[in-house]
Amino acid sequence: MADTGDAALVYLDNNATTIMPPEVVDTVIRWMNRGDPSAEYASAREARKMMQRFRQLLAVDGGFELEGPLGYTVLFTSGGSEGNCHVANAAARAYAARTGKLPHIIVSAVEHKSLLTCCLQLARDRIIQLTVLPVRTCTAGTGRRPPTGDTGTVDPEELRKAIRPNTCLISIMAANNETGAINDLRGLGAIAHAARIPFHTDAVQLFGKSTIRPTELNLDAFSGSFHKLHGPPGVGFLAVRNDFVEGYGLGALVCGNQNEGLRGGTENLPGIAGAFAAYKRAVTKRGDKNRQMRRLRDG
Repeated sequence: MADTGDAALVYLDNNATTIMPPEVVDTVIRWMNRGDPSAEYASAREARKMMQRFRQLLAVDGGFELEGPLGYTVLFTSGGSEGNCHVANAAARAYAARTGKLPHIIVSAVEHKSLLTCCLQLARDRIIQLTVLPVRTCTAGTGRRPPTGDTGTVDPEELRKAIRPNTCLISIMAANNETGAINDLRGLGAIAHAARIPFHTDAVQLFGKSTIRPTELNLDAFSGSFHKLHGPPGVGFLAVRNDFVEGYGLGALVCGNQNEGLRGGTENLPGIAGAFAAYKRAVTKRGDKNRQMRRLRDG
């Protein structure tokens, strides 16, 4: 039940977005009117410390480092869509600048619209070559089905066959927002890395509900969004490995000094603080919550 101010609302659309509980709303309000977090006064320093504590919690929960060539830089964004578009645009631009070649990107046919539309536009503008992989389904007219649990996922052999000498990025979503199908990120990422190609995943629907360990899953970058975890809308993150495989890093999509120079603009302090509170709430007793959810689902 959610309190809309006038009456209690039974809300049943958590897969699209979630309602903020009172403690998250209170956190958002407390972090309003703090000034510019890039300044040197006390509240600005406090804000920078809060954001760094948040990054550290994400790193601890995900089993990755924030420093060194194998560490990850965490950028706070406006959501998963921004992170997805950032990776596609910046990888293509960086690869073209380093090699002088036309970049090639591989995605699946069931990616979130943010990534799919972005890549289709880049291809229409002749900035990239694009391969859109199908996902595994029941073979029409034969009744043959993919292996149990593989319906709606990318076939590793199809990915392997799609790789070209100029492939600069492979992006396959972690869990589909409509079907719930979960891809084998570890296996797909291993194929990407064997060909020395960066591997990104849109982790929005899996992040927070399950632990995302990028080093174990062969992820060079992954996007997340906190409004799926009872956080504020309009706040997400992009985690990018500091040594982006072949050594070409991702440049900025929004220019500025913030977020290590990779995502400019004054940070959304109330939103980030609310997301921090929501994330701590989401990972507390996560296993118990997931078991309860399965019991309710399975009847």
